[in-house]
Amino acid sequence: MGKSTTALNLGAGLAEQGYPTLLVDLDPHAGLTKMLRENPEHVAQSFSDVFFGKAEQLIKPAGLPGLFLIPANDQLAIAEAELRSHDPNWGSALRDALEPLRTQYDYIVIDTPPSLGVLATTAIGAADGVIVPLQSDFIATSPRQSLMTR
Repeated sequence: MGKSTTALNLGAGLAEQGYPTLLVDLDPHAGLTKMLRENPEHVAQSFSDVFFGKAEQLIKPAGLPGLFLIPANDQLAIAEAELRSHDPNWGSALRDALEPLRTQYDYIVIDTPPSLGVLATTAIGAADGVIVPLQSDFIATSPRQSLMTR
């Protein structure tokens, strides 16, 4: 919960500080894409193109100077299946795809799906660092023993 919001705010803050920043929406639900008022249905190419060397063609301005977006759509679910079945090096596919973009951007912020599947795993493999937003409510932070004493 809060992954897309965290990615957007982090990216916008970095761009406002003068750091060219690329946001990568890697979630098939396209929350980050929608937050930036991009219509996932109008993403011209499949996101699987990112994994196969066409990432630069998908980049769009994201509303602030220095902030850019690779939008997502539901085709990511298909890309996930393609990666797992057709690419023996799927774990490094995103890192390899984004490598040529590292010279153009000071930061690349990747928004991942909420599960630890192929897409999230490739994002972690491509990352220099990871931020894990957590929900801090009573149930999420209460000790396990207190839940078991009902």
